[in-house]
Amino acid sequence: EDGPRSGYFPFFIGCALLAASAWVFVQTIVTWARERAVFAERAQVAQVIAVLVPMTVYVAAIFPLGIYLASALLIAYFMRRYGAYRWLPIAAVALGVPLVFFLVFERWFLVPLPKGPIERLLGF
Repeated sequence: EDGPRSGYFPFFIGCALLAASAWVFVQTIVTWARERAVFAERAQVAQVIAVLVPMTVYVAAIFPLGIYLASALLIAYFMRRYGAYRWLPIAAVALGVPLVFFLVFERWFLVPLPKGPIERLLGF
């Protein structure tokens, strides 16, 4: 009967987070107004695009291929392109990580993730 009701704690935590966010926002705007530094140089933007394009393809590939196959392809791409790994470690990691995710999410937590034709063909 007496004491805080449900929603009391999350409300005030939310208010504190909102106030902190507003403070950081104002500080950032003030700092940007004083500085005239370059936000990013060409090489830095190229690095962002080098990650953005494959990630965009990955997100687009989840629907037709399923999350597990799309994830395996993304992991293999990054390992080969930027890690210069050999094919055996690439295959082990690119197949092992989605397998672990499948076991954790689908079997342990019982959370179904998007599946494509390969998973349906294998009976997952």
